[in-house]
Amino acid sequence: MGQNTFMNFDKRQAHHGLGTPLVFTGNDLMRLLLPPQPYPDFDTAFERICSGKDLSKAKSCDRARLGRLGKLPVELITYVFEATDLDGAVMLVATHPQLFAIGYASMLVKVKAMAFYNNWAYDRIICIADNARTLPPGFLSTAEKHRLMKWGTKHKAILGGDVPLDDIDGSEGGAVDGKNSPSEERDSQELESAAEVDAYPDQSFHLYQYGCQMPTLDGMARVRRWVPTPSNDLMDRSGGSDGLRLKRLRFALLWSKPCCDLDYPVLINTTKREFLKGKDQEGESMLGMATAVLTVWAGDEGYENLVKRKGEWAGDRLAVISEEEVEELVAEEDGWKEIKVTWDDVARAWGAIVTRR
Repeated sequence: MGQNTFMNFDKRQAHHGLGTPLVFTGNDLMRLLLPPQPYPDFDTAFERICSGKDLSKAKSCDRARLGRLGKLPVELITYVFEATDLDGAVMLVATHPQLFAIGYASMLVKVKAMAFYNNWAYDRIICIADNARTLPPGFLSTAEKHRLMKWGTKHKAILGGDVPLDDIDGSEGGAVDGKNSPSEERDSQELESAAEVDAYPDQSFHLYQYGCQMPTLDGMARVRRWVPTPSNDLMDRSGGSDGLRLKRLRFALLWSKPCCDLDYPVLINTTKREFLKGKDQEGESMLGMATAVLTVWAGDEGYENLVKRKGEWAGDRLAVISEEEVEELVAEEDGWKEIKVTWDDVARAWGAIVTRR
């Protein structure tokens, strides 16, 4: 059986092990493609988290209410928020309304930074197979292909092993002799790179092998990297009024809106200006598997006849939004069109991809 890796090339993240629909697709995949939800402003967040407390007193920043901690200048207290991790910032914010007023902005910066790396909306998405021999037209620039090519050339002997991602950098090589103008040198280097790219034997540019070295979503979750919520350990250790405020922070403030809360989710492709509604004409929900089917990219060998191996949306920029947002998008921008597929078509293509032999 062949292998596929579902990857976000822009964020260098991957979801390995294409297998059962529940493992590979479902709400988790759709949640990744939901654009980040706006976070509440300070006043709204205070009402949610510190219910019953006096907002004006919190904003007055009366440090005497903080005991010995209040003897420190506000600038130092703010630095504590900036220096600690998300759990530390959350604990301080939930401890006292005065600390909430001082540290809410710093905590929110941490949350937004982590949430950005935990979101795939509007990024280039592809489900690349291990037998791919080409890439979708227009998916990668010549410069990106050239960097992948150099990575593959450098690690030709160990392409199946542990190859660090940071070996791909922005350097294109080539010394400037100073005889030509910078623009002429740049044009010359671009032409040279394009010629090397066109002549490279592996026109997939080792993307599958490169994707296998990307950080996985499961791995990042286990080490709490890029997860914008308080840890379970912190929640388990907290009780009483502090625990209640922490739960309010976690559920009312930090968690993004799950895809299941959208009555009519729609998968959009901003590269081609196309969209697919979440349910077919029979009312069957199919966005999870449809995403994999539309973004798969594989070689010709190893497939039975008539099996989809090159998805129409492979490498395109995708997101999941509500049907109301799609209607606004279509009204404001020309060129959008709906594509229609049925659950039976998606399920049949999915089964063929998973059981490739």
